[in-house]
Amino acid sequence: MTDYSTLPHSIAIMGDGGVGKTSLVDRLVGKVPKKKYLPTRGVEGRYTTLRGVSFLLWDVGGQDKMGRMMPSAHVDAVIFVYDGSSLLSRKNLRCWKKKALKKCGDVPYFVVCNKSDQPLQKTPSSKELCVSALSGQNVDRVSESLITLF
Repeated sequence: MTDYSTLPHSIAIMGDGGVGKTSLVDRLVGKVPKKKYLPTRGVEGRYTTLRGVSFLLWDVGGQDKMGRMMPSAHVDAVIFVYDGSSLLSRKNLRCWKKKALKKCGDVPYFVVCNKSDQPLQKTPSSKELCVSALSGQNVDRVSESLITLF
């Protein structure tokens, strides 16, 4: 019998291409993001431990317009990421949420407004975490939010 309590929490990170999902994952696993944009193909998983809590972070490629390439494993939570300097990426969150929650079920999620170091097109809501994955600004808030979910 498998002891599921020892498995890492599976987190899908979703949003349009170019919003900074991979840079956010880089920061969460303790790496400095690359400045050159390279699109994620399909789904890439990376492990990390944050204050003793283990996570498997699924970086879902955003070119997959609306989430057909979802992690095949069970997902415990979702982080939706949009580019604060792009109204379109924020608008597309509705479609990402619909597809993800249909596939993953009623799992907890939160929204990250990335690229806060650039001029924002619209003020993020008070429920959203505003970060710059490239500079690392406020990424600790994402870590804390993940930890408090579990």
